Amino acid sequence: MQNLLTGKLKPDGTWRTDDEFYEDEKFGKVPKGWEVKPLKELAGIQRGKFSHRPRNEERFYNGVHPFVQTSDVVKSVFYLKEHSQTLSDLGVGVSKKFEKGTIIITIAANIGDVALTKYDVYFPDSLIGIKPNNELIDSEYLLISLMTKQRLLNQVATESAQKNINYGNLRPLPVFYP
Repeated sequence: MQNLLTGKLKPDGTWRTDDEFYEDEKFGKVPKGWEVKPLKELAGIQRGKFSHRPRNEERFYNGVHPFVQTSDVVKSVFYLKEHSQTLSDLGVGVSKKFEKGTIIITIAANIGDVALTKYDVYFPDSLIGIKPNNELIDSEYLLISLMTKQRLLNQVATESAQKNINYGNLRPLPVFYP
């Protein structure tokens, strides 16, 4: 998959020859006709939010608004199809809404797990929402591209009590696209 998403393989499964690439001074060989841009130029990137402390106050939960946790993203396969928690109307006031079509990426403990939302959701700051600019890049293509970056993100993760990355690690992440 990595070879296909970086253009080393053509869609028909054959390898590109050297004359089918150009040299990008920052990212190396790139297929002719493809671009490489940092993630921040292809998508909006926002951290999740749940500002109230302590977090376990019952009045913020058990409503109708989906509240996604890291474990929900880790369990997902491609699409986020379910969530384990909900927020009340009061809980929505201390969180942030992410629209259907947002890619969620885990940034604490589990690094780089991703899922594409099929419905509007809320989530805490242990997750980041990536909203692709659909005029530049397809959301499903970007999701698959981010899946191939999980190992890299794990390598740059800092570890104190638990592994984590931050918003700043994602913004310059290079994305190759046709």
